[in-house]
Amino acid sequence: MPAVVFGYLTVKVRDAEVWTIGRLVGSRHVDARYLGPLAGAKAAMELDDFSVFGVGGVLKGIGPHLVGSVSITFADGTSYQRPLRWGALIDAPKIRAAVDRFNALAAAAPELS
Repeated sequence: MPAVVFGYLTVKVRDAEVWTIGRLVGSRHVDARYLGPLAGAKAAMELDDFSVFGVGGVLKGIGPHLVGSVSITFADGTSYQRPLRWGALIDAPKIRAAVDRFNALAAAAPELS
């Protein structure tokens, strides 16, 4: 199975394994890090309550430029999380679709191996 890249989640799935995308050098991604098996993984997107911004957001440790996060939790309990910044609000439907596609692929993972 060729690698499936989930740009909004900053991960790729190759051979039923989840890896970070790494950085692009020329036409190749290098420095990818293994995160865990695809089987049993679950992605989620969480948008913060906008009432926490301003002084309350700063007190809670949420910078005014952050609006939420995307995370992947693996069957062993480990997780990978990526913050979402203001610009991500425009892409929220696309990010949600990527989360749904990842979860559908993860649900089918036992059949892929």
